[in-house]
Amino acid sequence: MHTLTPSPRTKLIGAGMILGPLLLLASTAASLSGDGLGEDSAGGVLQIHAFVGLMLATIGLTELCQRHLPRAAAALTLMAALGVAGGVAYGLNSIYVDMGAMDLNEQTGATTSLALQLPGLLFPLSFIGLGLALFRSAIPLRWCGLALIAGGVLFPISRIGDIEALAPVPDILFLLGLAPIGLALLRGRDVDGAGAP
Repeated sequence: MHTLTPSPRTKLIGAGMILGPLLLLASTAASLSGDGLGEDSAGGVLQIHAFVGLMLATIGLTELCQRHLPRAAAALTLMAALGVAGGVAYGLNSIYVDMGAMDLNEQTGATTSLALQLPGLLFPLSFIGLGLALFRSAIPLRWCGLALIAGGVLFPISRIGDIEALAPVPDILFLLGLAPIGLALLRGRDVDGAGAP
């Protein structure tokens, strides 16, 4: 596999691909050992930081896919950005709920739908799309897309259904799908099939 010296930006994206899902898994673990999914301050704080890493990961994934699927990469960039905003909003909501404030997710109306529910649904949908795009791209680590698809399917099932036993599984699948690409980027390996990290 071809190796180059990665740029600082490439290293940042590679680190985000590893730290984002790790922090998401830590957030889930903190929530499950605390007040529960969507109701724990420590889990909410970790989730906010996890989604910063996941935003970097989505930037890296869309860059990998844009040579083969430019329109899909553009659409998935927007979808993932909105999904990350939803993840951050849900993290903040978890902190507010733990502090005894109102749970915005239990409210009805356009504000809740636009601030939480719609962006929240776009997060797993964007990872399903990114996984499909990655798998369809002719890049060396395209198999990672399958883990991202599975994680994207299981994430809303575990969260919306409040299935605590299932909640860590999508986080692990995101880690399995993103960490190999992140490590390859950090090591300066060719991950897009074009001879450049």
